[in-house]
Amino acid sequence: MLVGFCAALTLAAYLLLRGDPIEKFPPEATASEATAAAKSSAESSVGAVSAAQLPAESAAARPAVATPTVSAPARFRSLRQCFHAAADLGNAKSVGDCKVYEGRQEFERAYAECLNGWRDWRNRTAAAEKTLSECGDVTDIEKQYYEATRAAAKAGDPDAQLCYLAFDFSFHGHLTPIAGAELAEYTEVSPTYVDAAIKRGDWRIAYLLTQRSGPSTRLNQGGRPEIVYRMSKLLRHGASGDFAKFLDYKLNSLAHPDLKPEAALPPKVMKEGDAWAEETYNTYYSGVPVITEPPTICDH
Repeated sequence: MLVGFCAALTLAAYLLLRGDPIEKFPPEATASEATAAAKSSAESSVGAVSAAQLPAESAAARPAVATPTVSAPARFRSLRQCFHAAADLGNAKSVGDCKVYEGRQEFERAYAECLNGWRDWRNRTAAAEKTLSECGDVTDIEKQYYEATRAAAKAGDPDAQLCYLAFDFSFHGHLTPIAGAELAEYTEVSPTYVDAAIKRGDWRIAYLLTQRSGPSTRLNQGGRPEIVYRMSKLLRHGASGDFAKFLDYKLNSLAHPDLKPEAALPPKVMKEGDAWAEETYNTYYSGVPVITEPPTICDH
């Protein structure tokens, strides 16, 4: 017992010289209890060594703590606002001056419409300028927005995936703002995004694939009459009002085109399309609210 007590005193003195706090024992503690407590304190003090007490080379080896960054979906939404504000500002600057109609009776109606349109553009210009004032450098806003859309789409953001599929990141939607490896990647990942949108009952993908021209034609089978028919039929299952009438007209025009009778879809293709649309609607869309107008594919 005397040996254990001496060991405890020696350890306490060592800790005092190191500057570590000494465990205070209750007066009633026995020598053996004091020895065990001191041992526990010594062991715990090993892990409490600060970085300042480590050798320089050891401290340098520690990885730096990463600064929190904005999430991919959040950056996508922020740059989407900046991108469309820049587009609105550019469009506003291209609006013609209404003075060309001023004072000319034959253009009275055109003058009134021009003034109304200009007032709207002035409001949109003011809103766009306010948004852009918070965007920083927008010199290469198209590229920034594309990269943000691509990253958020890969992260699984549904809105970003639809904007990516619709080529929303281009001021000129009819042109291809990407090429080479980027375009190859678009072709590779787009089927996955399309499938995910259908399986979550997203009307936007169905409407996108009813387009006969534009970016959707770069999707797998996009723009083909049989795909347009399938997607139009799917939309018709969930549509009402004027939008339903529009879809009826579109489906009829695919089955019986007036200008090119030879372009009519074969009955077998339409039958297969009807079956696919009904099954897809019952599986993924039956619980989704009906639509009364074309859905906005990439809202901002």
